[in-house]
Amino acid sequence: MDSGKKGFGLGEIALFAATAVVFFRVSLFLPIFVIPLTVLYRRRGFVAGSVGAAAAFGGIAGIKLYEILSRDGGSLRLDLIGLDFTMPLTFILGLALVELPGMARFRLHRRFVAATLLAAVLSVPLLRFVMVSPEFDQMLRAQVGAMFRSLTEGGSGSPAPFSGTEQVVRLSRYWFLNTFAAGYFVTFAANWVLGARIARRTCGEPGEFPAFTRFRVDDRAVWPFLLGWSAVFASLMVDLGLFRALAWNFALILTVLYGCQGVGIIKTLTAGASRGTRVLVTTLLIMLVFVPGINILVLAGVPLLGVSELWIHYRNKERR
Repeated sequence: MDSGKKGFGLGEIALFAATAVVFFRVSLFLPIFVIPLTVLYRRRGFVAGSVGAAAAFGGIAGIKLYEILSRDGGSLRLDLIGLDFTMPLTFILGLALVELPGMARFRLHRRFVAATLLAAVLSVPLLRFVMVSPEFDQMLRAQVGAMFRSLTEGGSGSPAPFSGTEQVVRLSRYWFLNTFAAGYFVTFAANWVLGARIARRTCGEPGEFPAFTRFRVDDRAVWPFLLGWSAVFASLMVDLGLFRALAWNFALILTVLYGCQGVGIIKTLTAGASRGTRVLVTTLLIMLVFVPGINILVLAGVPLLGVSELWIHYRNKERR
């Protein structure tokens, strides 16, 4: 559902596109640079949103090219430039795919999954570079060494050379590949949800959208969920090669979806409580996520609460 005003609105397009470029350039706001473009899409529709997204990508690409030419003395390596553009391109194209008028007939989380699949395909060269490139290997080793030196500076005597660089590099690659698609899914979905809610508020539309209290994963998704985690546990004992990364990302994305369903159940069950109680429950859950040991119970328990709704109908009134 579109929130906003229709019409082109060149001033609005320029404003939101420029905001997205600024967000992308500021490290603190980089993870949320898609929010302004989402607001534009929801307020002005697909055509205006696409023009703004293209303008934002053009601005990002232009600044990056200028920096590369300035830094490398005018030499261009097209392979590295393409890799540098992968991140903004996947998010901007993913947003266009989700907002495509023909995609409106699909449930929102399925559109997010489609955007994630598109991003994964476009990112194959980047993933290959991370996994096998000697240049990336050298850069990562240098960063690990610099990090260790910064942690040991100021101590008495000269620090012993760090001997765990190989393990850190190997683990970094392992976790990057195993969580790449899931990380994109979470970041993209969070950007879109926040942007859609901002758009609704700026257009004066009431209500929460999308509403967690109404979100449910398809009942049949429990089988892929179980299969995905079975493959993950198998990969810890047997080398499954590339299938290990597919299993991890697949299982994590489904876990996030069931986690959203679990959050919806909690919001529904506390809907009759006072505002203070609801704020207390939310704050407590967020705090527990950062407590070592207990956070595992929260991060596993909320998705499992969502899975359990397959058998226990917590929201009977809504179902009727």
